[in-house]
Amino acid sequence: MKATRAEVSQRVETVLKIRLLGGDFDDIRQYAAGDATEARAPWDVSERQLWRYIAASDKLLEQRDECDRKRLLRRHLAQRRTLYARAVEAGDWRAALSVLKDEADLQGLYGIELNDRIAALETGIEALRGTRNGTAPKA
Repeated sequence: MKATRAEVSQRVETVLKIRLLGGDFDDIRQYAAGDATEARAPWDVSERQLWRYIAASDKLLEQRDECDRKRLLRRHLAQRRTLYARAVEAGDWRAALSVLKDEADLQGLYGIELNDRIAALETGIEALRGTRNGTAPKA
């Protein structure tokens, strides 16, 4: 039985989600095979059709290409939060910490600390210059 347009659209979305989470063709094939424990019916499609779904997901991603930096940042943050949740579920603390560090870096949190350190160094340099020129350092 041929899938409806809505089913194909849903499958393409699912393939895109699997790929965004780092899945490859084998992961997509395994998902398409269904899962009795999750009451998910198999798609009953050929490998060639799965490759068509992958191609369609590539086009969908291209259409959704984010030019807006805020939207792009939100998407990247959401992906990292998903990765973080998966790492915590798996008990992979090193990966979880790595994701948190990357998210903080993406949000510029380390840049704030760096900017504060730069400002303190600049103040110190000005104080040293003032001392060297015979003026009292500023408090």
